[in-house]
Amino acid sequence: MKNLIFIILLTVVFATGSYAQDSTNRKEIFSVGIGYGFNSNIGNDGILFSNDYKHYLTDRLAINPGISFFQSINLFQDISENGYKSHSGLVLDLSLEYSIYRHNNFNIALNLGPSFEIGDFNYTSLRTYIDGVLIEERFVHQLIYEPGVSGSIEFSWDKNKKIVKTLAIVTNSQFGLIPNSLGIVYKIGF
Repeated sequence: MKNLIFIILLTVVFATGSYAQDSTNRKEIFSVGIGYGFNSNIGNDGILFSNDYKHYLTDRLAINPGISFFQSINLFQDISENGYKSHSGLVLDLSLEYSIYRHNNFNIALNLGPSFEIGDFNYTSLRTYIDGVLIEERFVHQLIYEPGVSGSIEFSWDKNKKIVKTLAIVTNSQFGLIPNSLGIVYKIGF
């Protein structure tokens, strides 16, 4: 947890320095976001935090390193009936962003690149009942260190040329091309 806090603080310091040096022609954008996601490893929903830093190589192409964190909240899960499920994951990614549509202050962009997830998940593997009373419950705990592929489609608007607002549909996959997480994130970029 201390490493996560250190990485986030380092990213904020780096982005703040980049923002202070920004010119009128925007070449860099640092975004922070929060959203809702679903992870299919053990099938639970959660809250998603994201940070990314876009450095534009051309008007339409940017390199986009990012870091995001998923924590399950089990909003729609009945733990008493289905057992306990929890997933936490830190995803590091490095994607290329390409703007497929740009008009005035509105932009639609696609992101795709490699990712790496560090995390864990826990779930109930066995429950024993006697006369309708739960007497034993066993859990599985598994650590995750998985490379994968991340992708997103972003809808951005920048009316006042100072703060970029973005609605992003994000996905991450560790097992081929079928996504094991999907989320929607609202980001603010500086």
